Amino acid sequence: MTHDSGTPWGSEDSVAGESAPETGPATDIGAPAAASSPVTRPRSDRSWLAPLATIAGLFLVLMLAATASVIVFAPSKPPAGASRAGSPSAAVQAWALAMEAGDSTTADQYLSSRLRSQGTTSDDILFGQKVTALSVVSESIQGDSATVQVTLVTSSFLGDSSGGLTTASSVPMVLENGGWKIDNAIFDSSI
Repeated sequence: MTHDSGTPWGSEDSVAGESAPETGPATDIGAPAAASSPVTRPRSDRSWLAPLATIAGLFLVLMLAATASVIVFAPSKPPAGASRAGSPSAAVQAWALAMEAGDSTTADQYLSSRLRSQGTTSDDILFGQKVTALSVVSESIQGDSATVQVTLVTSSFLGDSSGGLTTASSVPMVLENGGWKIDNAIFDSSI
């Protein structure tokens, strides 16, 4: 027990009217504790920083990955002289770019359903040759049909691009499901 002055009642060191020296709170009954040390504030808990830094780091990595994927997988810039998007000429040029890249699966998406139902592929249309260049000469649209005049350069049958074949062609097109599709073989006449 203590009285108002903070000294224990009945302490051996206390004399009536005198107070005992301050030695700190007792730790054991009758045993004085060591002198109290200065009050120190506990460190603020910074354990929340590690998860926050991890989340920020992951966010940054995801943003960089998203930016890189947009750059890598974004459609390439159309070549000079490319036709407006969604036009018959643009469809023929996209087909030619896919064939030039050796991607006949993508190129086949530019074939009409009539050609595909007959089992015709882009490789069949070119007789196994590779597109090396295509330029659009003109385009004529009549409702859901169109004709695109092109000059097409393909590799020779032997695979030697120096002896390629240049062809002036009239490419019949049909509008299907909102997109223009090639509706017949491309070769008409050699130049």
